[in-house]
Amino acid sequence: AAFANRINNSLRKISPFCHTGESVEFRDLADPHLAAVLLKTFLRELAEPLLTFELYDAVIENHSLPAKQKVGHAAELVSNQLPDDNYDLLNYIVHFLSEVAENASKNKMTAVNLGIVFGPNLIWSRQQASLTVMKPINCFAQLLISDYAQIFLR
Repeated sequence: AAFANRINNSLRKISPFCHTGESVEFRDLADPHLAAVLLKTFLRELAEPLLTFELYDAVIENHSLPAKQKVGHAAELVSNQLPDDNYDLLNYIVHFLSEVAENASKNKMTAVNLGIVFGPNLIWSRQQASLTVMKPINCFAQLLISDYAQIFLR
């Protein structure tokens, strides 16, 4: 509870700056989690998920594909079916997350952990989703991160 209160207080302090496009010096805030919370909040507050409602079923289906087909299927979805603006932003975010994962020995944020944290913020259903879809969503996000160079081809 103390952690959540601290994050919420920090978010209230910096949100006005973020909404007006002003820069925020995160080092002054002394909370390494704040940037991730801001990114997750931004993604979750989008009217439509970054991976779009239209790709929801295909993202879920990716989980049941044979392992050898998952990366190619993900590349096809991302490169050929996402709107350009969505692709550009997703590419930027996933590239950053792949760099975070490369430093997992220092920060404990593996592609698996990042997939769990960011997956539900990259795609969600128009309807109430069951918890059974969380694993496919998290695994798809993990795949984007761990296989970044093979998926983002544009």
